[in-house]
Amino acid sequence: LPLCDALRDEILPPTGVRLEDRPDGGPTQWKQDDPEKLMGELAEKKRCVEAERQKKIANTVETKKKLLEKWKGFATHPTQFFRADAVEAVKYGTYEERGTPTHDAAGVAIDDKRQKKLRKEQEKYEDSYKELETKGGAAFLADLAKEIAALEAQLSTGGAASASA
Repeated sequence: LPLCDALRDEILPPTGVRLEDRPDGGPTQWKQDDPEKLMGELAEKKRCVEAERQKKIANTVETKKKLLEKWKGFATHPTQFFRADAVEAVKYGTYEERGTPTHDAAGVAIDDKRQKKLRKEQEKYEDSYKELETKGGAAFLADLAKEIAALEAQLSTGGAASASA
């Protein structure tokens, strides 16, 4: 089949011969046509295929970037969850061993209801952190960043290599 495609797309057009497959599955038709017209159609077809491939790579890059950003958000150990976030860190002053805040920045104890809510938030984060660790943790994030860089390199060079994703 690849040999038939090469014959139809590369060998015959410069000679002015067009091969057309019938939609009903009948025998292939051979037609005489202008070689320049055939070469132009072939070039347009190649441009469309390349544009579609580039679009697919761009979509893959965007998807992987979103995935990387999502998982980067879970790279901090759960005990540091409230301390690592600049916004959260200024709100609290004292933390328990697990990293859940016990007192606010002014030294006022956090009520039980609020502590329960904070623990629940931290547990949810911890589940995502554990999932990231099962994926490989920092190595997973580094590999994902490398994949993105390779795909972006394909986009910037016009990409002779095909996407591996």
